Amino acid sequence: MNDQLLREDGGAWQAPPVAPPDLGRALARSRERRTRLGSGALLVGLVAVAAGAVLFRPANLLPAVPAETPTPTPSVTPPPTGPRPLPPDGPLAAGTYLVDATSQSAGYTTIELTVPDGWAVADGRVGRDLGGPAEVSVSFWNPLGAYADGCAWRSSEVIRYQPGETGWFAHFPRQASDADQVSLGGRPALRVELSVSDQLDPAACDDGEYRSWYEWSGTANTNHAAGQTDAAYVIDADGVGVVVDAVSRPDSGAAALAQLAVVLDSLVIEPADPALPARLARAALAHLPLGGQTPTAESGRAVPTTLGRAREALASGILGAGAADTEVWLVQVTGRFDCSTCPRPAGEDGPTGAVLSVVLDRELRREYGVALANRPADLADLGEVTEFDLG
Repeated sequence: MNDQLLREDGGAWQAPPVAPPDLGRALARSRERRTRLGSGALLVGLVAVAAGAVLFRPANLLPAVPAETPTPTPSVTPPPTGPRPLPPDGPLAAGTYLVDATSQSAGYTTIELTVPDGWAVADGRVGRDLGGPAEVSVSFWNPLGAYADGCAWRSSEVIRYQPGETGWFAHFPRQASDADQVSLGGRPALRVELSVSDQLDPAACDDGEYRSWYEWSGTANTNHAAGQTDAAYVIDADGVGVVVDAVSRPDSGAAALAQLAVVLDSLVIEPADPALPARLARAALAHLPLGGQTPTAESGRAVPTTLGRAREALASGILGAGAADTEVWLVQVTGRFDCSTCPRPAGEDGPTGAVLSVVLDRELRREYGVALANRPADLADLGEVTEFDLG
C-alpha cells in the first residue's frame, strides 16, 4: 500500500502552507508570562511574610496580658507569747505585763505581774474597781520620805526613809502592824499593814489629798479612802527602798481579795543595774533634801575617801559622828535644791543651792551628812572620780 496521503479527489495531499515562526514575538510573550508569574509569587511571598510577622513576631511585642492578681492571704497576728509592756491607763486583758522603772532612783529594772480579766491600770495603780469602794490594787514606789501628818502634809514633819528600818512606819499617822519578814517577787521583804481611819475625809486635807509617802520626783501616794488597808511590802534594793503597795477597801469582797493575792504571788522583780555609776545615781537620788520645792537633779560625781577628808573638802562640821579614817563615798549632785528640813538657825529659811553633797558609807546605806552649796568642791585631789548622769 502506498503510504502517501491522498486527497479526496485522489490527488496527493500536501500540508497547507505555514508561515515561518515569529521568534521575537514568542520570546516577548514568554517574558510577559514570567513577569506575571513572578509578581504573583512575590505577592504570595509578601502575604506569607506579613502573616508570619503577625503570627510569629517576638513575645515582647505582643500586647501585655494582665497577670491574675493573687488573692491576698489574711495576716494573722499571733498572740503575744511573753510579757507585754504595761500601758499607762485603760482596761487590761488577762495576761502578764512588765512595769518599767520610772526613774534612775528605782531599786528595780522591771517588775513582772500577771492579772486576771476585769483589771485595769490608772495613775500607776493596777487593779479592779479603781477609785471605787471595792477597790483592790497594787502599785510600786521608791519612797524618799513619809509625812508624819498625812492630812496636813504641807506643814508636816517629813521622815526620811532608812533602808531596812522598820521604825520608819511607826512615824506614820496610820495604825501600823508589826513588820513581818516575807518574800515577794523573789526578794526578801518586810510586810507592814497600814490602816486608814473609817472617819477619814480626804476632802478636808491639804489640796483635798491624804498622803503617806512621796518619791524624789514629788509624786506622792494619795490613793486613800476611809477604812482602807495598805499592805506595804518594803524591799531593800541596794540601799534604795522599793515599796509594793497592795490596797484593799471595806467593800472589796473575798473574790477580789483572792485575785489580789494571786497577782502579788505572780510578781517577779528584776534587780536594778549593779554597776557602780548606776548604784551611785540611785544613792544620790535617794538622799536628796526633803521638803520645799521638788528637787531637780542633773548630773553627779563621786569619789571614795575618808570621813575626815570629806569634812575638809566640804568645810562642813555637820557631818555625822565617826572616826576620821572611816571609809566613805563623797557624792556631789548638781541641780536645784531647796531643803526645808535641813538644820538652820531658828527663824531662817531652809538652805538652797545648786550643788548637793552627800557623804555615805562604802555600802551606800548609812548617811553621814548632807551639805548644800552653790559651787562644787574639788574632788580630784581625793581620789578617782566616778561620774554618772541623772538626766
